[in-house]
Amino acid sequence: MDSFALASLYGSDESTMTENTLVYSTYAWRVAIVQATAGCLSCVTAATLIIHIVYSSIRPYIIRRRQGMAPDSETSFLKRQVILFILCMLISDLFQSLTGMMQIRWASRGQVDIDSAACRAQGVALMAGDLGTCYFNVVISIQTFLTIVARKNISPFYAGVLVICGWIFVVIMTLVGPVALQDDRGPFWGIAGIWCFIPDEYSGPRVWLHYFPIYISAFIIFVVYGSVFWKLQRHVHHSQNTSQSHRTTNGIADEGQAGRNAQVNNVANKLLWYPISYICMILPISIARIVVLRGTKVPGWYTNLGITILFLSGFVNGIIYASTRRALAPILWPTERRGGSSNPMSFLKRQPRAPVPTTYAVWVTHEEERHDADGESKYAVALELTDAPGRTDSTVKVASRDSE
Repeated sequence: MDSFALASLYGSDESTMTENTLVYSTYAWRVAIVQATAGCLSCVTAATLIIHIVYSSIRPYIIRRRQGMAPDSETSFLKRQVILFILCMLISDLFQSLTGMMQIRWASRGQVDIDSAACRAQGVALMAGDLGTCYFNVVISIQTFLTIVARKNISPFYAGVLVICGWIFVVIMTLVGPVALQDDRGPFWGIAGIWCFIPDEYSGPRVWLHYFPIYISAFIIFVVYGSVFWKLQRHVHHSQNTSQSHRTTNGIADEGQAGRNAQVNNVANKLLWYPISYICMILPISIARIVVLRGTKVPGWYTNLGITILFLSGFVNGIIYASTRRALAPILWPTERRGGSSNPMSFLKRQPRAPVPTTYAVWVTHEEERHDADGESKYAVALELTDAPGRTDSTVKVASRDSE
């Protein structure tokens, strides 16, 4: 749809700007309604999923004590570390959607007031939501990369560290502008399009504080996704060529390993939808900003379309989670089966030190020939166990038996 067709649909853009107010035209008012609708849809979806995840994580500990409840696949998935990242991503989507919902205020008043607290709140919410979304999408991509390529999971402790560092990053990047960079150019949060964000007077800080992290995250996600896709294709090709070589001595396939590989690939394919959708959601508005930085004017309808798509991030991520939550069963690596915790909140507890592997040696220390009543020879053998070859200070007698 070209600019003339879209302008005909909404009306002409004749908004007027005064010193501290942007008065909406009919076109701007209708676009604000569409953006508010997108924000409301994402807000309801993200808030519902956050409540669902928190409730589903707590429910087994309450019900199982009274009735005994077998965990389903979603309950098992909620014990994985990645659920922390998805939850934080949904909270960031909630901030974004609240930004869209605030367009209702401007549409109802017919204008945007720069000096109002609502304008500052909209700018802060959009900044925090965008930065949080880009950060946690990168973390989910890295988690997927580790699952597929390295066959490892992020430990609960490091999962907690990543979450804490992510929110510290969001807070610092959001507050550094109005606290340290605001000067006589005016308020740091002002008119940007038909909503409140970092105005053109602060175009430099807007690029470095907002768009640069988004572009970096998009690049990292693209590289990680390419690596994971290559690994998956290589694994499928390798499995087809070597399926007959993975047979036991009885001619039976190692179904445990094959099942685990299939499970890993399934989880990776589902988790990759989050960064892929993120790239698709930020692509339109990112293209618009890049073109503006090159000095080329972008049609207003395209910028409005891009920000409307961005406001739908919470709704899209909600659909992805609802479609894949029962397909994301946990993957228990051998180290986890030996006692490692898969509870994502266990990073709050002190983790026990992993046992140090020990090499043992068994020694025959005594052998004595004996004769029974029939005159047949038998041998009495004494065995000793040491925790390292050549050491005798920690030997213990482990067996003493008669042997023919």
